[in-house]
Amino acid sequence: MAKPVISPEEFIAEVNKRLPDHGTFKNGLHVFLVPRRATGATARGYDWEPKDLDSTTAVAAVADHVDSAYDVDPFISRAALK
Repeated sequence: MAKPVISPEEFIAEVNKRLPDHGTFKNGLHVFLVPRRATGATARGYDWEPKDLDSTTAVAAVADHVDSAYDVDPFISRAALK
């Protein structure tokens, strides 16, 4: 069965939504497209702040989980629904 297709913006929104449920989440941790203010069509990837071992662990686990549930189309730019 095909996975739902989402935009990079929707991927970031989904990761940020799920991060607080991760055991190593700390307040203030958030993921964003790079370069800053990029759209899905112009982004070169994503990054997160703050950078430490716990945040890296949380982002890696959550992003991997979201990636396994969705196909991200880097050629579309579609804002995430709130």
